Amino acid sequence: MTKMKILLLIRLDAPEKNGGDLIQAKKYKEVIESSIPDVEVYMNYDLPLDDLTRIHWDFIFAFNIARIQEYSFLIDKLGYNQIFLVPILSPQFKFSIFNSFKSILRLLYKHDLSSTLNVSFAPAKYLKLFDGFVFLSKKEESAFNEKYRHLIKGESLSLICPNGVDFEKGLMDNYLTREIDFIVVGRVEKLKNSIGALQFRNKFFNDKTIVFIGAQNPYHKIYSKHFVNLINQSDAIYLNSISHKEVLSYMKNSKILLNLSLLECSPLVDLEALSHGCKVITTQYSYTHLVNSSDVLILDPLNVEKSLSKISEMLVVDRRSTIKQYNKWEITLIPLVMMLKGKTELFKQ
Repeated sequence: MTKMKILLLIRLDAPEKNGGDLIQAKKYKEVIESSIPDVEVYMNYDLPLDDLTRIHWDFIFAFNIARIQEYSFLIDKLGYNQIFLVPILSPQFKFSIFNSFKSILRLLYKHDLSSTLNVSFAPAKYLKLFDGFVFLSKKEESAFNEKYRHLIKGESLSLICPNGVDFEKGLMDNYLTREIDFIVVGRVEKLKNSIGALQFRNKFFNDKTIVFIGAQNPYHKIYSKHFVNLINQSDAIYLNSISHKEVLSYMKNSKILLNLSLLECSPLVDLEALSHGCKVITTQYSYTHLVNSSDVLILDPLNVEKSLSKISEMLVVDRRSTIKQYNKWEITLIPLVMMLKGKTELFKQ
């Protein structure tokens, strides 16, 4: 029996630059393969270009609207039945000449001059390609439709599949106290506001411990160097890049996840922190489905002063009362799996 073939298109620098979109794509692959028989799922970097273009794909899922211009080189060469976009849209995103030039530079770095010939400065060229969209939240879907509904196919399908978490029963048993006050998880770069998080702690909570986890963005070397210099001048701890399992172990021993990013969609790291007992201070510049509560504070990362009293309260943590069990990926991706299963039955016929 011929197997259904699915391709997940992820940004060109994903293998050397980890991020939430790569984790999301890996979870799509894992859940689809475990839920549907007779299916093969590949990432674009799993196969050489000749194999990618030789195979006729039943479904393609392209991740991150900010990167679809750099996918144009590959999409034009592929044969497929249906293609979906997983936008991972952030409030600040817009198509721009600057983004187009960045796409051209990435293509030149990974391929050659010919790969840049089809890069367009018009978003309609790309958005009208897609047969459907997979959103992380209703907020993201509404924002996308407000900006781009007039540019997409009228009959396109829309699914909402929030981020999930991996939660192990009994995960907290060995942690009677939380020794880390603030933990910051994410790449070291300007949009993640890594320096802003360090300056926030140094200015307002200098007696509290803080741990940073995340690789330095190789394209932001000046910013990264400045960050490391500031770390060396303080008592903050910087662990660079560590395994996902190690990240979760640090979350288990932390009181607050501090996410002062200037650019997010629906942050997976926030859910992971909550599910491992952290309270979360997160940016308002996102389409998160979280709301303010005793465990969650959504604020403007450029104006944290007005929230200092609430943050002080959040540092008094009863670890057992803050553990949240959010849906696993197998649950959050049910709409996607059901759609694919329906197509699988047609495919078998």
